[in-house]
Amino acid sequence: MKRFLILVASMVHLCVASIAIDSFADVKLPAVLDSQMVLQRERPIHIWGWADAGEEVSVTLGDNVAKTTANDSGKWNIDLPAMSADGKTHSMTVQGKNTIRLDDILIGDVWIGSGQSNMEWPLKATDGAEKAIAAATHANIRLLHVPKTQAEAPASDVVAKWKTCTPENIPDFSAVLYYYGLKLNQDLDVPIGLINSSWGGSPIEPWTIADGKSGGMYNGMIAPLQPFSIRGTIWYQGETNVINKNGLAYHDKMKALINGWREAWGEDFPFYFVQIAPWSGSYEPGQLPALWEAQVATLTTPGTGMAVVTDLVDNLGDIHPRNKVDVGNRLALWALAKTYGQKDLVYSGPLFQSMKVEGDRIRLNFAHVGTELKSRDGQPLTEFQIAGADGNFVDANASIDGKTVVVSSGKVREPAHVRFGWHKVANPNLVNSAGLPASPFQTNNWTGGTGEEKTQPSTRTSPGPASKMPPSKADVSYGPHESNVLDFWQAEGDGPRPLLVYIHGGGWTGGDKQRNQKQVQPFLDQGISYAAINYRLSGDAPLPAPVHDAARAIQFIRSKAADWNIDKSRIALTGGSAGACTSMWILLHDDLADANSEDLVLRESTRVCAAAVTGGQTSIDPKVIEGWLGPNVLKHKMINMAVGEPTIEGAIKNYDKHRELFVEFSPYNHLDGNDPPLFMSYGNNMKLPSENAGHGIHHPVYGVKMKEKADLAGHECHLQIQGVSDSDKYTSGEEFLISKLLAR
Repeated sequence: MKRFLILVASMVHLCVASIAIDSFADVKLPAVLDSQMVLQRERPIHIWGWADAGEEVSVTLGDNVAKTTANDSGKWNIDLPAMSADGKTHSMTVQGKNTIRLDDILIGDVWIGSGQSNMEWPLKATDGAEKAIAAATHANIRLLHVPKTQAEAPASDVVAKWKTCTPENIPDFSAVLYYYGLKLNQDLDVPIGLINSSWGGSPIEPWTIADGKSGGMYNGMIAPLQPFSIRGTIWYQGETNVINKNGLAYHDKMKALINGWREAWGEDFPFYFVQIAPWSGSYEPGQLPALWEAQVATLTTPGTGMAVVTDLVDNLGDIHPRNKVDVGNRLALWALAKTYGQKDLVYSGPLFQSMKVEGDRIRLNFAHVGTELKSRDGQPLTEFQIAGADGNFVDANASIDGKTVVVSSGKVREPAHVRFGWHKVANPNLVNSAGLPASPFQTNNWTGGTGEEKTQPSTRTSPGPASKMPPSKADVSYGPHESNVLDFWQAEGDGPRPLLVYIHGGGWTGGDKQRNQKQVQPFLDQGISYAAINYRLSGDAPLPAPVHDAARAIQFIRSKAADWNIDKSRIALTGGSAGACTSMWILLHDDLADANSEDLVLRESTRVCAAAVTGGQTSIDPKVIEGWLGPNVLKHKMINMAVGEPTIEGAIKNYDKHRELFVEFSPYNHLDGNDPPLFMSYGNNMKLPSENAGHGIHHPVYGVKMKEKADLAGHECHLQIQGVSDSDKYTSGEEFLISKLLAR
């Protein structure tokens, strides 16, 4: 991992943005489309390339034939029908002025492996390498190794070639990805295509699409693979971000990475990752556990899974554990259970779920226990610590009681917190019935997930890249800050068109404006234009920045009304979570227009005609919402980060300092009978007090309180709580918005 220092220097010199295609005299294909490739089964087959402008191109694969014409830039693309894995090899012919024939093509599943050096680590440098390489003759496993390169903009191609898995081709290939693919191939008996696109020492940021911008490694090593259909991704990265002391902020970085890649492919494909290994090296105290928590928190993102590897480190002084076979196999367990729907499979080690204080001891509950919890080595459980409210941790006694663990210490009579393996060289011995290790955790405001949402059946058909909706105008700058950008989709119709503006959620700490066809098209079909905005996040600029940025976006759009054919009297808002809170604030707040401003944009009105929101916070005042929902809601970082405090304790301690912001940016405080109509939608978990931070921050009580006030004020407010209450007029927020925006 020392190579990360070299990488920093190399990143200064970015490679060319794309492989130049100076002449399209011959039909050409990208490197990812070649002989010996695996095409993703049960997905539309996307074939694309370059030719002379206006040249007719045909593609033949088995009985499927399709034709198209290269556009003015010489680019062309064709979609062929999805195919099933049939165990046969296939040939493809691409015909233009010249002919390209691709042979030995398989139909199966394609997985990308990415990250830094522990993903890049070659098979030849691992435990058992000699035997593994000698046995690596697998005609139904195909390999594509993407070379290291960065680009300033998304590249169109890479220099790489598909190869069959053989003892000659496998030694320098990613060991983790190989073992992952081998396990899937053996268990599923379908061809597997493996694409290794990793770079030792790399932080997460260059791989990421965020705020409309993409990193150099994404541009050079991931973008050229699109729109090649894939089954999913595995990821092993984070060591450099521990060194960079990113801690819990890594959670937002992971969300941006996952959401960005999924949006780019137009598919919510599985994303499985490795919780990085313990290391005795230069991590500063507390940094590795904080990033571990961020990784477990990523399990709250649907379609994710995490392999725990604390027990696979043979040398704590080496940041590259040499046992990669178990890493690959543990990732494959997640895929077999969640992607391929295998039942009764214990696919994760124990993950902390909840705790209960029982007198002078604490009882811990876990997900992924299997049939029992046990000690890996038959010895007493290790690496548990316990503390009282003062946070002074001491070593604890821990014993297994059924499917729970009971923790205590004679030194702590009134326990409040437990932590487990909470240091950089952790090697605890708690495992489940499958022998999979428990992940390190701490119980104080724990943000981790368990990855237990419903499995994805293997036959699921993806909408594919066609689901993406390129905007009419992309990344239009509406303000002075880098993140002040918006996308705009122009609707057709006579006269100025109504407009719906989407404000993304993410607790004001993350999220992005990306939209797809399913979200945008219903409004365009009704003649309603659509916009989606980004704004500054509270980690960089606390309130009022995120909300005032959104208000400015409305003013900017109004200033473009003539150019963009917008009816200023018919602009509505929508969003979820923090985007819902912002939408309600703009809807209910007094007009922010400043007629005397030298900035012409700020002279425009912020008034809108309606808003439909989901899971929105009607108050962010901690003293108000704790009374509504109980203490768990205060564990959500949205509340403290909104006012620039790193912890909720700081926000409460400095409440008087922040009170004005909490009051001002709570939409509940601005509602009166003259405000435009509002439609609110929430989930149906009405339990009080709220069960945890995520439940509390999106609780239906927010809507109940707003609806009560609205009814007293004579304000048109619709509240939909799924399965509990409905609007007496509208069945959905979409129906409400279309009705309001088309009204004259």
